[in-house]
Amino acid sequence: MMLTRATTHWPRATCAGLTIAVAVGAAAAGCFSADGGLAPPVDRFYFPTGLAVSPGGQTLYVANSDFDLRYNGGTVQALALSGAGGLTERALCLQGALSGFAPLPGEDEASSASFKAACEGILQGGGVPCGAIGKNPNPVLYPGPCAPLGVEGFIRRSAIIGAFASGAIMVHPPEGQGEGARLFIPVRGDPSISFFEVDDDRSCAANPSACERSVRLDCGADSQGRCGADYRIGENAYESPRALRLPLEPVGIASSPAGSAIVTAHQTQTAASLIVNPWDAKPALTYVLSGLAAGPTEVAGLPVPGLVAACGDAISYQSGFLMTYRAQPVLDLLRYEPDAGSDPPRGYLTRALQLGITVNTSGADSRGVAVDDSERRACESACEAQWEACGEGCSDGRISCMAACTEIPVRFFVANRSPASLIVGKARTVPVPFEGVPPEGTQLCGPQRFTSAYETLEIHDTVPLAYGASRVSIGHIIDKDGLPALRVFAVAFDSRFIFSYDPVGRRIDAIIRTGRGPHAIAFDTFAPPPSVEVQGSVGARAHSFMYVGHFTDSYIGVVDLDARRPETFGSMILTLGQPESPQESQ
Repeated sequence: MMLTRATTHWPRATCAGLTIAVAVGAAAAGCFSADGGLAPPVDRFYFPTGLAVSPGGQTLYVANSDFDLRYNGGTVQALALSGAGGLTERALCLQGALSGFAPLPGEDEASSASFKAACEGILQGGGVPCGAIGKNPNPVLYPGPCAPLGVEGFIRRSAIIGAFASGAIMVHPPEGQGEGARLFIPVRGDPSISFFEVDDDRSCAANPSACERSVRLDCGADSQGRCGADYRIGENAYESPRALRLPLEPVGIASSPAGSAIVTAHQTQTAASLIVNPWDAKPALTYVLSGLAAGPTEVAGLPVPGLVAACGDAISYQSGFLMTYRAQPVLDLLRYEPDAGSDPPRGYLTRALQLGITVNTSGADSRGVAVDDSERRACESACEAQWEACGEGCSDGRISCMAACTEIPVRFFVANRSPASLIVGKARTVPVPFEGVPPEGTQLCGPQRFTSAYETLEIHDTVPLAYGASRVSIGHIIDKDGLPALRVFAVAFDSRFIFSYDPVGRRIDAIIRTGRGPHAIAFDTFAPPPSVEVQGSVGARAHSFMYVGHFTDSYIGVVDLDARRPETFGSMILTLGQPESPQESQ
């Protein structure tokens, strides 16, 4: 039988002679084996389901799922974005060529001419917009003006994982609390959460050319490039403090702001798993929360209020995670408790709150979820700047300022299918003061005498989308003034659209046409303040690109998000990798 993925959100996988209907990100569990069979290709994409950009924007990580079990595993690839020969450099030059290298607003002719001259060697096309790669021979299969660009020249590292990877997240430690970053990938074929030690390249943003080096992608790989068992969390119960194994079907995954807690949803198990991630040791599965609603799907971490950081141990607060469900019209708020008082500490999860979804016809079948705390962070940054020079003597003033910032709610966005829409809600933080006379030795925070804080949830809007709403991510465009502007991007897998939603204007401001089966998305945005002088290659110019993993035809599209280039803004300007239509399942 043929594997069909373009016209429906219900592709099929074949396992041991049984044909099993599954949703995207949900193939047959327990039918994958790494023994024997063909090794997966590491020089091309194959059903990409996870994308993540490194903390400093130097590398794009791609998780390929081997969805039809043609090979004996999936792959993870690290692609160069920055520096000479990087993908960002190529995309910027193509963007410039397609707009005739017209000077950007505020850019002088000399800078524009220098940029054009540098791009002539990169595009190798003698002034032709698409350069040496030529025009697009099949715009119906993959949109954009140019033919596909080979991926081989951009791949710096690769590794083999299990089949049916369903996503990817990048986490890094707070400043001064560790070195390096980690990439986590839920793999349903094992099942496990595979992880990689990667570079923390945040220091490279101001001078990308100084950071050109080999890319790190460590997973204890053997001589064949297959990741070691020590990097597959949840397979071995002896490595878990509670002797746990990871339940089946890990799909959505998210982390706490500091990366110390990772939560994943299990769509067939009515469960969520907690992985504790200490930066000085390997992460471990510590808890499985069961008894949830049917069809847990995606997870998003809530930000920790600045008030909590300002109060320290004087205030009680547990990190929160929002979880969506495919089979019931609810949204859950889960809490992570580190349980630091136990020996050894064994963190756990609780379900703190459940919110019914009533703004849609049925409210069921929620998929992606994303959180935006930009307005609150701006308030908290202003508090820090105001009270930084004052020192310890102004701690009460700093806490009062941070408490005022908690009045600004955190926005969250959910892709719902009943009907296809973007649900908009708010998470409000409630600081709790102590009433009466506190017992002797009780720590209280600030003049308001706060003891704890928690969140409440509400839904207040729904925005129509096209059929097949599946993912939601927070990203930025470059606005007409050259500054980053936040947008919410909602993916519609079946309809081949990505919607750009302006949360301030409360409107869809762009609809991006993609190829078949858009799935994972990630962003490469760099817009330094005008006062910051940036050195480096062509790729150091201000830019914003969205990478779109096309599940159906196994390639990545590059979308231009720079509103200063109206000729290309909101369109796919580059196809990375040769599109490959689905083959017969094995």
